[in-house]
Amino acid sequence: MASIRSDRRLKILFVPYWYPPRENQNSVSGAFVREHVMASALTDDVRVLAFRMEEDGYSPTARSFYVDEGIEVLDVTVHSGKRSVFRSARLGALWIRYLAEALIRWGRPDLIHSQDMSSFFAARTAGILGVPHVVSQHWTGFMRRALTPRLTELFRRTLPGAKLVLCSNRDAEDDLLAYGIRAETTWLPNSYDPAVFYREPGVHREESLLHVSGFSDQKRVPDILTAFRDALPKRPGAVLHLAGDGEGRDGMEKMACDLLPEGSFVFHGFLSKSELADLMRKTSGFVFPSSAETFGCVLMEAMACGCPVLTTRAGGIPAVVREGEGLFVQVGDTAAIADGMIRMLDGSHGLDTDEIARGVEDRFSRPVIAGILHAHHLRAVIGESPAGGPEPSEP
Repeated sequence: MASIRSDRRLKILFVPYWYPPRENQNSVSGAFVREHVMASALTDDVRVLAFRMEEDGYSPTARSFYVDEGIEVLDVTVHSGKRSVFRSARLGALWIRYLAEALIRWGRPDLIHSQDMSSFFAARTAGILGVPHVVSQHWTGFMRRALTPRLTELFRRTLPGAKLVLCSNRDAEDDLLAYGIRAETTWLPNSYDPAVFYREPGVHREESLLHVSGFSDQKRVPDILTAFRDALPKRPGAVLHLAGDGEGRDGMEKMACDLLPEGSFVFHGFLSKSELADLMRKTSGFVFPSSAETFGCVLMEAMACGCPVLTTRAGGIPAVVREGEGLFVQVGDTAAIADGMIRMLDGSHGLDTDEIARGVEDRFSRPVIAGILHAHHLRAVIGESPAGGPEPSEP
């Protein structure tokens, strides 16, 4: 690997744990991983082996191959069943089968870039192939101290051997150390496509608010609904838009029907990135009072569209929304959330949204993150970054 020039395009094999499939994107997360893939493709030759594991029986393995904006993707879903020795052997055999297909199709990579639990397979593979391995760490399980003993054991085997652990949360090193995991970590911000998420000067903003999530507990959607109910008497014509899908959506729709007047809220379900960006350019504010986030991609996207944001200081959010760039509340403080909603709806929030949008583009847009990713990949492959290579901005 020492013979690789620092100005050469590297061959990168991404092995994500979460990745949005071509179909049914509302059922699978991972758009943030795809954004890193798209950014990396600006500077390097990138391929994707998405190897999914679903514990819902022994249905036939699903395999598809497609090209996504010029990037070849081998997408495999394995239905693994309950944990057992047989399952482990079966998963290992299937991994070898589809890895072999990827290597025959694309050749030996210069580097394998895995993500969270996919490192369990990718780390061993990198060792066998004699190529370096880096890991993206996005999962909130470390932050929430949700690792099982089995997962702790597996991460202790794989993460210390990675050349770099690229963390979307700036405080992730402390989260790893809480499990006795010592690894070479560095901050890698998520990215967005500036051709989709951009501000539109002079646009009329409707008297509405927006929330986007999978409706999991950490997103605190009940707090949003309660606060919006309390804000409505002062802004009676306002509308709350809720986009996304997930197991908690039905319960939140029922709660909204119980708490809010008919016509004051809309559940959109899954929206494409372009549809979401259109909403962000129209609404008066984005509400995201989460209790646990490694980064908060939708906050970055809303800010890029010039949409004021209300959020918490949970996890990695302060590295995305810096002081003066959003309205901050304490987790669970519905009175403060309601007050912030009113300020966004009446325009008294005091945020310079144009300046904030320019700052987000300078820190997180695809071309910026492409340079950072390339520098980290080179560091892993040849032991150094290019002279003067870009580094992530301080929060």
